[in-house]
Amino acid sequence: LQLDSANAAVPPKLALIRELFSPTNKGQRPVLPVPPAAAPTPSAAASAKPVATAAAASSAPAVGAAPAKPVAGGAASEDVKSAEEAVLAWAKAWSAKDVTSYLGAYDKGFVPPANQSRSMWEKDRRNRIVGKASISVKLDNLQVAVDGKLAVAKFRQQYHAGALSVSSRKTLELVKSGERWLISKESSGN
Repeated sequence: LQLDSANAAVPPKLALIRELFSPTNKGQRPVLPVPPAAAPTPSAAASAKPVATAAAASSAPAVGAAPAKPVAGGAASEDVKSAEEAVLAWAKAWSAKDVTSYLGAYDKGFVPPANQSRSMWEKDRRNRIVGKASISVKLDNLQVAVDGKLAVAKFRQQYHAGALSVSSRKTLELVKSGERWLISKESSGN
């Protein structure tokens, strides 16, 4: 709304997000009113409260730092904490070039990009990781939302290997398998 207050599609989406993350409606499907045709006024956009996420953002690099503090709430906050720890362990294994732990962070149902087979993807990842003299992977602004046995982790990834230095937004979708959170889907740029 701050970027484009005239966009009539934004208010219903923002309302849906607020409803989905509302602590009073766990497990219930939200019912949204039909939005009015008029765009929201700037004062309405300014008074809108930000949507709370399941975890507070961490502005410090995540690798080697403590994970963001989860919101209080018993088992749910423990799941947020353990999902955060799984993401941090994945980044740490990648930085340490510990290919076994890095690949072990992925769920058996993980589908590699570009219709690549899992075995070819693993071989490619192994070659890319082992072939580097050094790798540094740092995560900024890690935010994790948990819904039952599914979690979504969003962050900015700082990747450095040799002369290559890339900063990008990354999203990991995780699934809880026993007591472990494993990556089921990975995407960049969102």
